[in-house]
Amino acid sequence: MPFDPQHFLGLAKELLTTKTTFTEANFRCVISRAYYASHLFARETLRRYFPTQLSRVRRQRLGQDHELVPRLLTQKGHFTIATKLDGLRIKRAKVDYDLGRVWDVNPKTDAQNAVMLSDFIIKQIKASPLLKRL
Repeated sequence: MPFDPQHFLGLAKELLTTKTTFTEANFRCVISRAYYASHLFARETLRRYFPTQLSRVRRQRLGQDHELVPRLLTQKGHFTIATKLDGLRIKRAKVDYDLGRVWDVNPKTDAQNAVMLSDFIIKQIKASPLLKRL
């Protein structure tokens, strides 16, 4: 049975309430897992309905799907979902690679916002008439 990317969102929610001595690292993980939950959910949903557009990604460079998924969502009329997903991708890249100041508000609030945004993206994809055939 394939892995359900929504489990990353569940983990992110649990990490939000986890007490740790590595507070900033924890919040960075929350943002990263929240992004991957929505990105992978969107990618796998699109792959089911538009396999030809996403099958080429496997044969080309790794990571290309991070740009392709929002572009395909936009092409299919889901500009808001694509924009929010891309914004979450940018935030994830900052927390994963930029060890300097990356916080819009503060680590906890940014992590909470990422979880809410990921939850919103997944719900919107599930509610989409075009992608509702799950």
